Amino acid sequence: MAHVETTLEAECPAPFGPGNAKVTINWNDGSTSVISGATFRGDTHSFTLEGGSVTSGPFLGGTPRATGLTTTSWLELSVACVTTGITSYRPSIDEFTLGEL
Repeated sequence: MAHVETTLEAECPAPFGPGNAKVTINWNDGSTSVISGATFRGDTHSFTLEGGSVTSGPFLGGTPRATGLTTTSWLELSVACVTTGITSYRPSIDEFTLGEL
């Protein structure tokens, strides 16, 4: 099990991105991997995260790839685009690969 947090620079309106993502993965053994330079693309239905590399922690030097479904409501994302900009994006990860791709 892993908890994934990311900081994303992207633009509205949908699709969101492409944007640059910095990802921190907190693994269940207490270790942490940091991914820099990944590209994020998302919309109100799904997302992809790929490229970049693991700059510290387990899988150092590896390349990430993730796909999943958006769980944030399309209404919430649309309102955020018009008002404050998107400050959070909740996905469910369907597939996550980290290592030599």
